[in-house]
Amino acid sequence: MLLEKSYNTTLKYTALPGIIYGLWILEILFFYGTVKSIPSFYSNIALSGFFIVTVLNLLNAIVWGNTVASKVFAESNSMIKEWKQKIAAGKNLLKLKQLKELYPARLRIGDSFIDPSTPLVAQNFIASQTAAFILL
Repeated sequence: MLLEKSYNTTLKYTALPGIIYGLWILEILFFYGTVKSIPSFYSNIALSGFFIVTVLNLLNAIVWGNTVASKVFAESNSMIKEWKQKIAAGKNLLKLKQLKELYPARLRIGDSFIDPSTPLVAQNFIASQTAAFILL
């Protein structure tokens, strides 16, 4: 709990949100550029290829970055469950009560936590914002 408070207060409003949200904005803009450059694909192959490669790189960066951040929650949750099973088998009531108070570590970005569904939610948001941007 103390470790989670420490890194959440350090990273919550500093560089990490800027990096994550900045990557989202870049992917929206480059995805828009890719869609807009497809009709002129054969006349300007270098520009279209640049947009496509950039979108694929950003997609990988966002999905992998959010997945690694969501692994913090998943791994700490499985570790706590494993500890509870081991302590329950030993019948140590004091340690079992202490373990009941533990909760999985979560990485906080801005005002929300990153959980295992965050990469999918991020890509859904990016796709919907790009579609709205194209319709303008």
